[in-house]
Parts: sequence; structure tokens; C-alpha cells
Amino acid sequence: MDNNELIKLYRSLMSESDILKFIEVYPKESLFVEYKVKDRSGKFTDSDKNNFSKTLSSFGNSEGGILIWGVADVSKNVRMEPIDQIKEFDNRLRSFLAESTIPTLQGFLMEDIFINSENTGYVKCFIPQSDIAPHQARDGKYYFRTMEGVLPMRHYQILDMLGKRQKPFLHMIIKPQVSSTVEGENNLEFAVQNKGRVCAKYYGFICHFDNNIELIITPDSKVKDITKLNDGRPTIMYENNIGVIHPSEVIYQLDILRYRSKDKRKKIKGELIYYCEGMASQKIEFIINKSTINYLTI
Repeated sequence: MDNNELIKLYRSLMSESDILKFIEVYPKESLFVEYKVKDRSGKFTDSDKNNFSKTLSSFGNSEGGILIWGVADVSKNVRMEPIDQIKEFDNRLRSFLAESTIPTLQGFLMEDIFINSENTGYVKCFIPQSDIAPHQARDGKYYFRTMEGVLPMRHYQILDMLGKRQKPFLHMIIKPQVSSTVEGENNLEFAVQNKGRVCAKYYGFICHFDNNIELIITPDSKVKDITKLNDGRPTIMYENNIGVIHPSEVIYQLDILRYRSKDKRKKIKGELIYYCEGMASQKIEFIINKSTINYLTI
């Protein structure tokens, strides 16, 4: 099952009844399916962090998969254990994501499935097969998935996977800023880091926004306004066909977009697709809330 099939499966889970149907088809954990329950203490514990980290590592280092929080797989007899305070748990997971594996997994998706109220339910996660594997878990080990279960990788397997990673892998960073010079204007910084193993060439991005944004493009802007080419949907484009981004810990600033919110009471939703030669295009969905940003996908 490839990443596209897994995403379709992930998106089909919209309700508790969908999860029950899913369990009928996948009654036990497998190469592509993992069930987890939250620690009974009610807090976001080291046990939760370790379970999450190990699962991300194993799916990312294998062929990807679906993780559902709120379902227990005890002796292969699956039972439902919905999560209370689900929004808080969701926020904790998202906050922990960046430090859950080394390097951070890209392309991760997560969404809550509520039952009865907006405070109880399940959390579904899509974890893709990674282009920058291997990923080290929180306990210092690298995991992969087999028909026998989740196992630590052997040294030769790690070396073999590292040897195959001879390609660029860009990590985009989006930083909102409140302008200190013009009242009512804000800035959105776009930066990038190459976490791969070779130089990134022919790189760029396209970023779509909802209609609550007014783009301010100046003669010195590196991004282009291509709203007219996108049926009036506010859209910018950046491309660089000359320079290269070397693999390192250095973060390169691409440009700073100036903009205004049409309705300051509302947030701005965006979708960014970025690419370079030798790397599959990646997508980030995000919400701008004044001087902060919330990633819906990473």
C-alpha cells in the first residue's frame, strides 16, 4: 500500500462508525495499521511520547501507515477507548512532533474525530514513508515494521538506508511577523533548510491563501503574485533556477511577504507546495493567527 492509498484511507475516517468499519477490515495491528490508547493518568506522559515516537519512526522507516489513538489492541481483541480532553491531547501531540524523531518526519497529517461532544473522541494520524529515513525514535533506537511486529533496526540496515538517501530534502519554515513600520501590515517570512545529502537545485514554492488576505507585492519582492492565474484565489509563487542550497543546518531566507488581513477578527488559511530537483513536491497547510502560525500538516 503506497502513500496515496494510505492518504485515501486516512481521509475516509470521518466518524466513529468509520473507525468501527475500519477495525472490521483491519482487526489487528499490521504493517500499515497501529492502534494506541492514551495513558490512563489523563496527562501527556512519557509513555504517550514514547509510543508516538516509536510509531512515527517505524512507519517512516518502512512504508508508512495509519495510527489511531483511542483504540486498544490487547491480545488482538480490539476495543474502543475514546480520549477525553481530546483537543488538549491533540495540541500536545502537535507540539511534540518536532522532537519526536530525528530528523523530524515530513508530510505528517493528524485530525480529531469527535463523538457526542467536542471534548471526547479519537485522533487519526497519517504517517508517510519518509524520503529522509532513517528516523531515530526518542529512546535512541531506529525502528521498522515487519509481519512479526515493530523491531529495532540493525546497524547494517541503518547504514544501508543512509546510503540510499543521496538526495536533497528541503524543510520549509514559515514565520509570521507583525510589521513595526506600517500599521495594519504584517510580514510572512519564507525560509528553507536542506536536510538532505546533496545540493538542492531548481527550487521554489507556490502558496495559496483564502480570501481574507490582501497581498502587497513591491518591485523588490522575490515572490510573484499569480492570483489572476488561479481564478482570483490569492496566490504567490517563488522560483530559483540559478542558486543552490547546500545540505547543512543553515536556514536560508527566501523572501518576506507583506500583507494585510481584510478582517482582523478572522484567521488566514494557507496551503504551500514546495519542490526542488530530485525531491517529490511537499505540501504544508497552515493557519495564520496574528503573530503565530498553526500547522495543519507538516
